[in-house]
Amino acid sequence: MKILKAPILFLTWFLLLSSHNSPHAQKVPKAPSRDKAPAEPALLPLTEAERALDFKSIMANQPDFVADELFSYSEGFGGFSDKSRVARKGDRYFIDTGYVKIITEPGKKTWLNDKDKTFKEESISSEFALRAGDPIDPKILASQKGATFIGLGSQMVGGRKCIKVEVKIPDQAAQVFLYLAEDLKYLVVAIQVLNQPLGGLQMLQNISLNVPSRLVEIPSDYRPLSKHKWLLIDSANVSYDGKPGNDFAVFRSDDGNQLFVTLYEPHPDSGASMPWHYLVYLKEKTVEICFQGMLITAEGKWAWKTKAREAFSDGDYKPNRDRYPCDWRKCPKTIVGTNFAQFPSVYYEDRKSMVRATW
Repeated sequence: MKILKAPILFLTWFLLLSSHNSPHAQKVPKAPSRDKAPAEPALLPLTEAERALDFKSIMANQPDFVADELFSYSEGFGGFSDKSRVARKGDRYFIDTGYVKIITEPGKKTWLNDKDKTFKEESISSEFALRAGDPIDPKILASQKGATFIGLGSQMVGGRKCIKVEVKIPDQAAQVFLYLAEDLKYLVVAIQVLNQPLGGLQMLQNISLNVPSRLVEIPSDYRPLSKHKWLLIDSANVSYDGKPGNDFAVFRSDDGNQLFVTLYEPHPDSGASMPWHYLVYLKEKTVEICFQGMLITAEGKWAWKTKAREAFSDGDYKPNRDRYPCDWRKCPKTIVGTNFAQFPSVYYEDRKSMVRATW
């Protein structure tokens, strides 16, 4: 991932529109002045045949492809860029970020771990929100209720003639522009999402319409990660610095040895209430800060953000003292009793705060 300054993102879009690493590539134009935004290539009127196209149907029936995807994001004052390998075959969509591989299909997401040859599956919601900071699969746009697709004209993108289409989704403030390549069965080769001052740009390179089936399938020698069930402890109470905690939740693992404790704690400087999540190992008498998305509901949502009474986790967890809430060599040890666990807060080094969970 590369961190970018905002002006570079405008230049990135200018270059993507004007040049491309493909047989259709044009000579890269001279970079525009940094003191003014570069102009896009001319937008030409649609022909009668192009105006007659059903753009929503084209989105719903995007062709299979495999390509490199470039993505840039701007926050107005800075941003980042990244590159992934992506593919679509039928209803399955494959992403390889270089760190993780993911296969998505309606209602399900599968994570592949090449290191230990395991995979995990999770349910995903059909809810969709346009965010300039995330790449999107344009096929999803066609399934959004009330979405409209408006052809604006034709434009050269990466040396290819493309139709520029604006997408409008009710109750979504972001502007979305799609670029459909006529010579690639109207494959969406570029997407621009704008929600001032935020902006996201993504574009495909090194495109092929021949997709090996293995790209969107779980390898036969991969095994599923173990799955564990967690139950909410109704009788649990959590105190912070000796006072009753607010907005807390305590889940216990199916083997009885682990607690997932969520507690809102006041930031030592601003006083803002911040959610923190702790994984308590009862037998080992230790604790660590854990990922907020560790426990997932059957609907695919973070358990602590819902009123769920049960949740699930993937894989087996082992204590890691490097994730202790504070320097384990200086902080108090975790104390575990018959029906309680007491441990230092993530803010212990700031104000000696302690957390106590009882059940």
